[in-house]
Parts: sequence; structure tokens; C-alpha cells
Amino acid sequence: MSLRQSLLKEVHNGLEGKNGSIPFPLAKLEDYLEIAKNTNYLLVGDTGCLAGDTIINIYRGKHKGRNYTIEELYYKYKNIKKKGIQTWKEKLDTKVLCYNYQENIIFYNDLIDIYQSGVKEIFEIKTKSGKNIKSTKDHKFLIDKNNNFKPLFELQVGNFIFSKNKVLPKGRNKRPYRQEIISKMPYYPSARKKLVTENNIIYEYQRIKKTRACYDAYLNNLSLEDFLIQVKENPNHNLVFSDLNMDIHHKNEDITDDSFDNLLLISKKEHAKLHGKNGRSKHFGNRDILEDEIISITFIGQEMTYDISMKSPFNNFIANDIVVHNSGKSSIAQDIILNILDWYYKHKTEDIKLSIIYFGMERKQYMYSAKWVSRLIYQNEGILIPSKKILGRKRFQGEVIKLTAEELKLVEKYSEVFDSWESDDTFICIEGTHNPTGIKIFIDDFAKKHGKIIPRKEGALEKSTYVPNHPNHIVLVVTDYVGVLDAEKDENGQKKLRLDKFSWIMRRARDLYGFSPINIQQLSRQLSSSDRIKLNDVKPKLADIADTSELARDSDVTLAIFEPYRYLPEDTTRDLIGYELMKMRDNRGFKYYRSVHILKNSFDSDGIAVGTAFHPETGILKTIRKKPSEMTQSDYDSILDGSYFLTK
Repeated sequence: MSLRQSLLKEVHNGLEGKNGSIPFPLAKLEDYLEIAKNTNYLLVGDTGCLAGDTIINIYRGKHKGRNYTIEELYYKYKNIKKKGIQTWKEKLDTKVLCYNYQENIIFYNDLIDIYQSGVKEIFEIKTKSGKNIKSTKDHKFLIDKNNNFKPLFELQVGNFIFSKNKVLPKGRNKRPYRQEIISKMPYYPSARKKLVTENNIIYEYQRIKKTRACYDAYLNNLSLEDFLIQVKENPNHNLVFSDLNMDIHHKNEDITDDSFDNLLLISKKEHAKLHGKNGRSKHFGNRDILEDEIISITFIGQEMTYDISMKSPFNNFIANDIVVHNSGKSSIAQDIILNILDWYYKHKTEDIKLSIIYFGMERKQYMYSAKWVSRLIYQNEGILIPSKKILGRKRFQGEVIKLTAEELKLVEKYSEVFDSWESDDTFICIEGTHNPTGIKIFIDDFAKKHGKIIPRKEGALEKSTYVPNHPNHIVLVVTDYVGVLDAEKDENGQKKLRLDKFSWIMRRARDLYGFSPINIQQLSRQLSSSDRIKLNDVKPKLADIADTSELARDSDVTLAIFEPYRYLPEDTTRDLIGYELMKMRDNRGFKYYRSVHILKNSFDSDGIAVGTAFHPETGILKTIRKKPSEMTQSDYDSILDGSYFLTK
């Protein structure tokens, strides 16, 4: 197709309504951006870090319970040479101690990646139990067992964080005696052979745990006595046997009760987990966490810092025996999605069809939906019901605060919107981490369901084309977030290769199917380096995107959400746009402001920044329409009291 033909085709598509778009869901940015087909979006945000001498407990290969500083771990894991540190040349799964808030235990969770974050200002926390940790002011600490975290700058002496219980049990619990059957059982393949020499005569016999023999007898509908006769005397029996790679668990914890109803064949890992919950793990001692009062917070100076990403949904790790949040990102993805859906249902016609495929890789589905319902109720009713309360996880003085009857009615009413979203593939939410190949397979299957691929014509440079069933089908593929993608089989642990492959898959989804990826990634830690802060050079840039340049290069639009409170000097009262920061921070330390920056825009202007009001309890972002010079005290007050965010 010639240049003229391709141009006129799109012109006529536009005249026929086939190139329709959705206004970008943030005022002021809609003058420069839109949500449309064939567009690759990248959204980036930032996070906090820890000092290099922070101790991390790991499990790698056969070695469990080894301690390394986070600096050592960085060079070993990345296989980067440094004097005095031996690198890990062999690629093995590495796990780090983590807190499982669902079961209230500590366990080893998969380490996804580790980062060197640049030189930053460091503060030291000391606790009443004698623990200490050094971190940046924005690193988050666990403040309750409901998985709530607060950054250091919102904490003060007298507050409580959580640390690992160091009180060890009085010796390891003695392993209970498990009765064995010892006899000549030559036809029992599961039994262990034992050879004994006495008076120069070799005797052979077999031994098997009685529980295993009982289970195998039950499998063959035999009594234990009849089963043993067969394995002792009958070489031609047709008996079946349980898998020796599996364990047999006593459901009622009574190891003398070998009745069939009390026995369960489970994996060794699951068996160890069941018994580990009761404090019998030799590697942890006690596996719970305890409240630990902060007794001092002291500014230390500047040091090189590091951070870790963990496998979701347990986005935390144990550092210096204290529970801290892992590397994360702040994004406008969910707010954009909800605003897009809101616009779509208000302006829905036959001329446009919307589908959003949301790979929510950091949280369970119900955690997203609880937050969305909280947001909808607040915007439309002006009633704040935190997502933690919706899920029955909000506590006051140790007691769970339950929904009132009226609040339950509101939750049930506004959750009905999910039925509309999920109809006709308008919104598809997929939880859990996936690798790039798995995401590609899902996208291909979705494309086949909603259109057809026309094979490429003859010619070396010809390509296949895609014809959607609906001529103006806008398909958004949201990946939240890219940094926790599962590994590919052939990547040998090289995260950059994984991200580069993912970027190619998203580019293919755009170019072949006309889909529009929205990829979420974090900024690199160089943004908060002391040199940049001194030069007041803390605006996000394309070069600040973490892990790989491919994501930024392949994007058509790159947006960054920026929290100026983290980076600007303490005595700064205004952000780089000019809004008064302290007037958008309440007495609880909650911050109600973010700026959004267009770092790249292939279709219009970039280098644009707008100020947005941010509601920390619901995640709502709303553009501040007035210029800084036009803002009054009542404008700032409406942001703090929440009225600014209500639907009008």
C-alpha cells in the first residue's frame, strides 16, 4: 500500500468513526493525549530503599538461613565483581524471609530482583527490643498485621512497627517416635533394604513406617495383616503403592492414629508448611512477628542504598529482623482504568467497543475490587469506607471494625458495577504473576476470539494483518507491574532479557492487532541521588526508567507520576510547578498531591507537567485545574477535607 493509499484509508476510517478514541482521563492532559488504538503507553513511579549493611536472611540451593548484607546480596545475585565479595556464578532460585499476612507466619518467598538505588540520605530507627535499621525517609514499614505499611517520614518515636520474634523455643521440639515394621518383605518395593552380618552370615530384611504400610494396605482394600502377607510371600501380587516422593500427614496430629480417614497424602513441601506453622521449623524458631516500639529516629548522613523486589502477593521482606515493604511503584494505572470505564458507560454507542485486559500481578483480585468499590462509594456518596474495612481487616485497639448494615448495602450496590464491566469482555482481571510468553498466548487467544488474522501476502516484507469483529474495538492491555514478571525458561535469570521480550510482545500486540498496551514500571533510584537533589534536578526523565531502555523506546507515550515530598529539600514549600505542598498534607502526615509528567509523546507535545490532587485512602487522582497563583486557602482545604474528589 502506498503512502497516499495508507493515509487516505485512515482518513476515511476516521470519517466513518472507525478511529474513535476516548479522552485521556486526566484534565489538562487531554489536550495532548488520548486513549486510542495502536498506542503503547508506559507509566512509571518511584519508591524507597535501605542502607548497604542491612542484613538479609536467604535460602539458596541447599543453603537455608544464611545471612548477607544487602550490598553483598546485590553483587552476588547480579554476578558483579567487587573486591572482597565472591559472586554466584551458578543460577539458583534465591528466597528471602518474608511475612505471610494471610497465615501470620514468616516464610521464604522468591526474590524477584535486587537494585542498587544510588546515594541517598539515611535515617536510623532503633526499637525497644534492641533492633535497628537504616533506610531512606520514604521506605515503608509494617504497622499492623493487616498488611498496612507507612513510610519512615510518617513514623515517630512511640509508634510501633513489627519485627521477627527472636525468642527461641527451648530447644528444637523432639521428633516423635514413628513406629516401624521390620521384617522380611522382599516384595514390598517401598520398603528399605537392610543388610546385617552376624557370624559371617549376611541377613537381609526390610523396614517401613507403619503409617506408610497402613496407607498402602488401604489403597489395596486390604487389612494391614493381609497386606503384609502379600509383600512377604507373593512375588506375583498386583498391589499398588503410594508415591515415596509424597508424605503422609495425620490430619488430627495424632501420629498413632493410622485410620484411613486420618491419613492424607500430600507433598513434602506442603507437609513441612503444615508443621512449620506450629513452631516446629528448625530454621526459624518462632515464625511469628511482634509489635516493636520505636525509641529513636536519627539522621545518619548519605550512603549507597539498595532495595529488593519479592514475588507477589507478599510484597515485603525481613531486613535486620524488621518487616519492611519491598520495592514498589506509585502509578495512575487504576485511576486511569476506572475513569476510562466511567466515560465509556456514560457515552457508550454502537460506534465504539472497549476491552481492558488487566494483569494485576501485585495483588489478589478482591483487593483491587475492594479499593475500586471504596472509590466509587466515596466519589458518588461522599462516604469513606476504606478497602480494609470492606474486607474485614480494619482494626481499632485490636478489635475488627465491621461494616454497618448501611455500609454493607452500599458495598453490595456499587459492586454490581463489576457485572457490567465483565460482560462482553469489557473488563478482564487476571491475578497472579505471569511470564511474557504466557501473556502473549492470552493476547493471541483474545485476538482470535474478537477478530481474524489475514495471512501475509507473498513478498519478503509483507506482514499478516488483523481485522477485528468491531471496526473500532479499543483493547487496552494493562500490566501492573512489569517488574514482577515471572521468568522465561530460556533467560538464565537475566531480567533484562525478560523485559526486552515482554516489550517486543507488547509492540507486536500494538502493530499486529492494533491493541494498546499500558505498561507499569518503576523509576530507577538515581532520581533521588544526593547530587540531583542538590542541583534541584529531581524531575523524572526517560533515563530514570528502571531495568531496561526497551520499554521507553517502544512506548508511544510515557507518563511519570511524581511525589515531590520525597525528593525536594525539607525547607521547600512549593513543588516545581508552584503548588504549596504543606497545604496539601494533613496532621496525620497524609499527602494529597502528585504531579504527572509527559516524558514522551509521539503524537503531540511532551515535557508537560500538571499538578493533581491525590486522595490517599481511595487512590483517586484529580487534576488541579487552577494555576498555582490562582489557588486560595479554600481550594487547598477542599482537597484536604476530600470534597474536591466528589462527583459533582
